[in-house]
Amino acid sequence: MPQLNNFITPEEMHEIENNCENMGLSRLLLMENAASSVVNHLKLKFEALSLLKTVIVSGKGNNGGDGFALARHLSGYHSDVTVILIGNSSDIKTPESQINYNILQRIKNITRIEIIDPSDIDLVKFHLEHADLIIDAIFGTGLTRPIRNLPATILDLINSSFAYTLSLDIPSGLNPVTGKINGKSVNADEIITFHKMKKGLVNNSKLSGEVHLMRIGIPIEAESLF
Repeated sequence: MPQLNNFITPEEMHEIENNCENMGLSRLLLMENAASSVVNHLKLKFEALSLLKTVIVSGKGNNGGDGFALARHLSGYHSDVTVILIGNSSDIKTPESQINYNILQRIKNITRIEIIDPSDIDLVKFHLEHADLIIDAIFGTGLTRPIRNLPATILDLINSSFAYTLSLDIPSGLNPVTGKINGKSVNADEIITFHKMKKGLVNNSKLSGEVHLMRIGIPIEAESLF
């Protein structure tokens, strides 16, 4: 089990990202490094990414931005990639995520779907049922409220799928500090968390997915406050 000083809270991570920006290391580059680390992991895990039908389910925050960047990386390996954005792309919350989504709009071999109305849920169900790999990039460590309505329905569809499911940073719906579930969460087969371990990943005894820690290029100096 990681030592206590190897855990990080969302507030600490936010400050570290601010420190990185002040050092000239942008959040956009950190997002790129995160996506690169995940695709390198997937290259080792699966025989050929080109044979996978991958569905990336993304939210409108930075967790979704990681998913957008990952979609671009996977497309470079000729993977069949579908990005399902829960919400409208005009409501994407951060500049880094918006930049990565804008890039996707210029890539022809990536299917993009924006789900706004619950009546479109059958389209989500179709893609998830035919997926080999599902990437959970819906909610990251900043989630503070229970998951309800359309996102909750989509989480249920992810959990009922037979596809291999990988969560980015933390399973959507899991509190990163306490390990408690915010209403419901993704039952991931595997979690790739970034920079440092989130305490919630070891505080939840029911969490069955294998957890991997990936470094994303944050220097020690950016943690000088901790």
